[in-house]
Amino acid sequence: ERYNENKAFILAWHGFIKALKFRMKFVREDAEIRDINTYLIETFYRIGESHPEDFYPFFDACLSKAKTQLGII
Repeated sequence: ERYNENKAFILAWHGFIKALKFRMKFVREDAEIRDINTYLIETFYRIGESHPEDFYPFFDACLSKAKTQLGII
């Protein structure tokens, strides 16, 4: 089961990064870039440390919220 969870995580993260990369092409202001970077670090950087047992469900919730927050479909 962990294999399937990890595979889903990798695919979801890759899709998110790909969509974020496209979104960032349209960001021109340094302040907005800084805000996006700060948001990503605060949201994703320490998930494994703060939720080691519930990583995958917690990641899914954070990813969904981040997509909404950053305007990514």
